[in-house]
Amino acid sequence: MNRTVPIVAVLAVLALLIPTPVTAQTPAPIGDSTPQTRVAPPSPLGIQRPVHDLAGSVADLARDLWMTASAPAWMSGQDWLLAAGVIGVGGLLYTVDEDITRAALRNEGEPVFDQVLDVGTFLEPLGLMGKTNVWLAAGAVTSYFAGWDRPKRMATELLYSQWIAGLFRAGTNRLVGRARPHRELGARHFAFNDGTSFPSGHASTIFQIATVLSYHADRLPASIALYGLAGTVAWQRIADEQHWASDVWLGAVSGWAITRLVVRLHEEEAFTITPATGPDGGYGIEVRVRF
Repeated sequence: MNRTVPIVAVLAVLALLIPTPVTAQTPAPIGDSTPQTRVAPPSPLGIQRPVHDLAGSVADLARDLWMTASAPAWMSGQDWLLAAGVIGVGGLLYTVDEDITRAALRNEGEPVFDQVLDVGTFLEPLGLMGKTNVWLAAGAVTSYFAGWDRPKRMATELLYSQWIAGLFRAGTNRLVGRARPHRELGARHFAFNDGTSFPSGHASTIFQIATVLSYHADRLPASIALYGLAGTVAWQRIADEQHWASDVWLGAVSGWAITRLVVRLHEEEAFTITPATGPDGGYGIEVRVRF
């Protein structure tokens, strides 16, 4: 199977969400029935505009990273209650991780099980950040120069959320050092820098994709379908003995939570850091906080 096919499919979904550009028109002169197209004036920054916007994007990424890392300091009581529930479910799954893996292996060959597994296997390449990030970056750059705001924002939100989640996950993988199921060391084998099972990167990435697409589609049927497809990848990671169920659960939820935060920050722009020029022509940054 061509492993880039699912990635191209996601790009096709992004393309379908591109808003139709509206061309501004001015009334025709008296006696002329042909509308006149109004040409937008050139940007005052000229060729410096992409450099200016790139600096702003780096500032946005730094903001998103900081807000994610500092989240425990401003979480509400309801947020903490939800976090406790997520950890509690993870703990319950941890106690039956080996039983779930054995059940998955035992059900191989069952028609329904195999159909779900086939879908998850087909979509599994989307969980590889090294592959998806190349396409997302290309999509973001193309959308920027084409003036497609929504696809650019979607690609940017996915890139930022995946980079942030990947950064935290890389440290957790090495610190926890949980062995993957296929090593046959058991679900309780932990050794520093000796395993990368916890948390699941595939589950995190695929649920991040589902979260961004679901948010921008803003339709319940689309959300159900997207998260359902993401769930097939999560199950594939268990059935393929790449992760324990608790690894997949916490990977998926953490990916969802980080992405929801990034999307909200980009929607509300409550905290912004942007490049700025002073009255003397010098360069600096402008910080804005909206309460």
